[in-house]
Amino acid sequence: MTYLERSATISPCGLYRYDLKRTWDVELPTLVFCMLNPSTADGKEDDSTIIRCVGFAKQWGYGSIVVVNLFAFRSTDPNGLKTAADPVGPENDSYILEHARGRTVIAAWGMTAITAKLGAIRLRPAAVEKILAGFGKVRCLGLTKAGQPKHPLYQASDSPILCYPGGEPDVLECGHPNTPANWSKAYGCVACDCGPKAVPPDEVPGWALNDGCPLYPHTSPARKGVARAGEASCTIHGMDCIRGMAENLAPESVHLTVTSIPFEELFTYSGKPEDVGNNGSTVDIRNGRFALNMRFVVEQLFRATAPGCNVCIHIQQLLAYKNQHGFMGRRDFRGSMIDVFGAGGFQFTGEFAIQKNPQAMAQRLSLHSLQFKTGYGRDSTLLAPCPNDYVLIFHKPGTHPCPPRPLIEERKNPHGWMTTEEWVRDAHGIWTDILEVDVLDRPGSLREADHERHVCIARGSLVLTSNGHKPIEDVSVGDLVLTHLGRWRPVTAKACNGVKPVVRVKAHGVADLKCTPDHKLFMRKTAGSRSRDSAERAEPQWIPASEASTGYVNLKLPPIHDRNELTRQEWWIVGRWLADGHCGVKGDWFVSVGPDKVGEFVQKVGHHAGANRELDAVQFRLKGLRPELIQVLEECGSGAANKRIPPRGLLLSSENARELLAGYLSGDGHYLESRKRWMATSVSRELLLGVAMLAQRVHAAISCVYAGKRAGQTVIEGRLVNTKQEWVLSFDVPGGRRQTPFVLEDGAWKKVRSVESAGEAEVWDLQVEEDESFTVEGCIVHNCPLQLEVIRRLVRLYTNPISVQPNVTVLDPFMGIGSTAWVCLNGPTQQKYTAGAQRNVVGFELKESYHAQALANVAKLRKQQKKATAVKTLLDTVGA
Repeated sequence: MTYLERSATISPCGLYRYDLKRTWDVELPTLVFCMLNPSTADGKEDDSTIIRCVGFAKQWGYGSIVVVNLFAFRSTDPNGLKTAADPVGPENDSYILEHARGRTVIAAWGMTAITAKLGAIRLRPAAVEKILAGFGKVRCLGLTKAGQPKHPLYQASDSPILCYPGGEPDVLECGHPNTPANWSKAYGCVACDCGPKAVPPDEVPGWALNDGCPLYPHTSPARKGVARAGEASCTIHGMDCIRGMAENLAPESVHLTVTSIPFEELFTYSGKPEDVGNNGSTVDIRNGRFALNMRFVVEQLFRATAPGCNVCIHIQQLLAYKNQHGFMGRRDFRGSMIDVFGAGGFQFTGEFAIQKNPQAMAQRLSLHSLQFKTGYGRDSTLLAPCPNDYVLIFHKPGTHPCPPRPLIEERKNPHGWMTTEEWVRDAHGIWTDILEVDVLDRPGSLREADHERHVCIARGSLVLTSNGHKPIEDVSVGDLVLTHLGRWRPVTAKACNGVKPVVRVKAHGVADLKCTPDHKLFMRKTAGSRSRDSAERAEPQWIPASEASTGYVNLKLPPIHDRNELTRQEWWIVGRWLADGHCGVKGDWFVSVGPDKVGEFVQKVGHHAGANRELDAVQFRLKGLRPELIQVLEECGSGAANKRIPPRGLLLSSENARELLAGYLSGDGHYLESRKRWMATSVSRELLLGVAMLAQRVHAAISCVYAGKRAGQTVIEGRLVNTKQEWVLSFDVPGGRRQTPFVLEDGAWKKVRSVESAGEAEVWDLQVEEDESFTVEGCIVHNCPLQLEVIRRLVRLYTNPISVQPNVTVLDPFMGIGSTAWVCLNGPTQQKYTAGAQRNVVGFELKESYHAQALANVAKLRKQQKKATAVKTLLDTVGA
């Protein structure tokens, strides 16, 4: 056997061997064997037992082993232990604890009945079991008649791994040692097909299973940041929380956990496989992949939580979609998490419901199944109330090491920290006074280039802003963009994410949308042959572009804001100028009109029709234009390729919008009577996207915008000239073949024709305030921390301040941008800062940018507290 590393830790006296290591693949996890006592094997030589252990480890997918022992005293005969003054070894327990932390341990000391009778030696297994008890991942190869774990030397190579203690076959019989005993009956094995509710290996995501599942080892590097504020400590690790808790938290060291866990497939926090939220969405959450991920979180929480302490989990109920889950309604995420934590040993003791604003929720989600959104003319039995948030309270059985008594009582508890009013307020099961905006700021973009790729749009894609359509690379921070809620919201950050593979989404009325495959579109998914009917019944949801080939994308109109600055006649002139107008060198405004359209033109513009001359067309100079009209014409751009509907034109009332559209179509439009269809051609894609919105406003029509004749060269009057890419618009008016366009109260829905690879392109990312979405190329695309007051109340209810319990520790395994740390280091109180009211806090955050922001928020708080302390000291000095 060729090893990358051979080593052994021998005591200076040579009597004890504390560990032995063998490594053959550094990319795979480490397996720990805990046996009786070392014999002849050392850093260079293998004995038969070590050879056997290496064989088992390789078979199970590990890359190294560490061997520790109940007794560190070296002896080829176990009976020799009775001759040693100290058979355990002075440093043995510390080595066992160090190597077992966060790893799978195979108990294999195989004590015979004779050895077990050697006085105090028989008590040693129980002492080691107590050391290992907090890790929850002790396994064995079976039990002897005396109930001790079998030694590997005499076991068959295909022996099953069993949970220890107990070793019952119905608990676990497979070669994967990463399924804890208290989960096996409910969920089966994590990595193979044994057990009652197994998941096929090809569907199991790459979890961070502490030391790693043999099939899916952990790969992300760890980052760590430590900050201190006042007297309380704060440590925020930049790593996966499962491995992080296993490696950094001692058993029973945490006195409260407050966190908002990832919601199954609701938000995409990062692209890392060990991100707990990265998994498929299912109706049966209890037996789905999300629960399989969460069980490892719960296992570590239970190990790290002190007896008698609480774990507070913030969740939301999840939506069910007809096309995805078979029905439209809610999935019981709350009940699923109660079952998952209960299977992990916690007791569910209650919950707080956090009341949500139904109007804000209806606007944010734009869901037709919400009662507030669509109460008129709908079957009320199909509508649901606004989903509230919940904080689920789980309790670890046992006695609290320092029971918190927060309620102030003058005689019985004068050192409390909560008033009677606060106590009564927080005792209500429903908290109605939590402000949704009471969260930490998230300045800048908190996305990494390779994560959350659903926010990446190809360079050149036109984004609708309040100043008109702009290429995405030209959008600036502060520009207002139209979101999926039909409202303007500012861009808070933008970034170029380099060159990435992209797909082209071809849809009715979507001109040229290219985005990364993971980019999410606001859609109605379809199923079956009657796609339109299916889409009308479906709830809108965010779908990756790669899965968008069967569905409809959405376009909302911006809210009307018509100041009636121009008359209807003047808006018609603006439309006609957009079709065939130009600005002369002296600042005059001209419109070219075909001979067959002169009569209509003169009738429409009236006294504004000035001097004209006839070439291929009749060229009219517009006269008597008011300054307001000239200003609008200037907003329309210059040159055929740069023309656009002026931004205020997209906000017009339907009456004024009708005149603007009619003016444009009188020049560039061509009407097909047999099909009741308008068509127009332009070299400005931006102009036609604006015209499509006018058609939706005026006729409730869905326009099709697509590429026409390609750019090239042609001969005009004997001269070779370059031509630009042409774009074509068409829409059917009411009374045509399509009597009912797919336009609902939440906008137009445009059928996706295909999604195909478009090579690679430079992609850009926009972050948008609140709604995290924007409108690009005629459809809507997509780009939630726990409120501070909720954290304050939980921390004050369930923990002591450091002035009462100096070692009190609050944990947030999904720290995000540092909200829990902020609260704990602030007191937690909204009143004056007091160092003695703080709590120590520890957290984990996998996403690099969130981790950096959390540290920055703690550093900012520390600076503010230092300044406040200095001012107080100065005032105290002056007062003295």
